[in-house]
Amino acid sequence: MFMHRFVRTVLTVCLAGVTLAACDSGKPAAEGTGGTKASESLCGVALSDTARRSLQDLVGVEDYETLGSDQGAKDTAKDLVGDFETGQTSSDHELCRAFVPSAEARATSVAFSLESKTPKDPASSFTQYELGVTALAKASNAVLYLKCSSSQFQESGKAEVLLRGELLNMSTSLPDTERTREENLTVLHAASRALIEQLGCEKDAGLPAQFSAPQKA
Repeated sequence: MFMHRFVRTVLTVCLAGVTLAACDSGKPAAEGTGGTKASESLCGVALSDTARRSLQDLVGVEDYETLGSDQGAKDTAKDLVGDFETGQTSSDHELCRAFVPSAEARATSVAFSLESKTPKDPASSFTQYELGVTALAKASNAVLYLKCSSSQFQESGKAEVLLRGELLNMSTSLPDTERTREENLTVLHAASRALIEQLGCEKDAGLPAQFSAPQKA
């Protein structure tokens, strides 16, 4: 059964607490962390008008705050290269978290990891889309798999790795509609484009510059 990572449930604990920064994956606060107001970017990831509106819809406000480095894509790329060098897979590295500091604990996070394979039998609650190797989405989260060939993953020549990106929503009030699923994928696509640029993936890892993700038949 396809499930999002248990470790990502730390969001629930963190956002229910008083101090968000103390919950930032156990890492020291980097420059740009601690609740930075940002309505046009996601921890340094430039957002198109469509992606920005999508994130605002998911979080529920126009002026959301972010938790994470202001060089989120660059830092996440370094983490993934480190995982490759140590043979680590399925270890999530949060690129950024957009949130509303309120009792409702509304937040949307994006994280990436290296994987050994794509899921054979995704849960029936997911809708599959033609984006990258494959993409899955529902109201609570979206997942995108990409194949990246880059010299950063191998000193001599280029190695191809399987990247997994996941967007996770904390809000339980989001409707499981086509609009919500596409908004999830739109934001995840923007973060993924920034990441593959930092990694130097050949042919942009097959990810189009403009978001387009038709449902798989």
